[in-house]
Amino acid sequence: MAGKFDYNRAALTAAEIVEFFGTSAAITRQSTGTINPATGETQVGVNETFNGIITPIIPTSIVSDGSISKTVGVSYWIGAAILVGDYYGNNRVDSLEVIQSPDNELIVQKLIFNG
Repeated sequence: MAGKFDYNRAALTAAEIVEFFGTSAAITRQSTGTINPATGETQVGVNETFNGIITPIIPTSIVSDGSISKTVGVSYWIGAAILVGDYYGNNRVDSLEVIQSPDNELIVQKLIFNG
């Protein structure tokens, strides 16, 4: 395997770091039911909890538009796939980055919370 990047080793290292610094946690997804006015079809609301491991939320400053600075929280999650709008306690996931292996296996997710 000389000269090739070892994705499996990198994935295990990432998972070990998150597990070492992280703690057991639950992320929730909730939405109310809606009715499609065009068809009258009812969409059922969602109330789900996902268990996994999350690192502490680290405050991070983001500069946008060249001068506007905003502080957000960044954390790493190992567990089920998370969506924008899910909650960890009172912190809403505003955006996320998914880190996957070359065979599309989910490794870890970087969650960016509201600031």
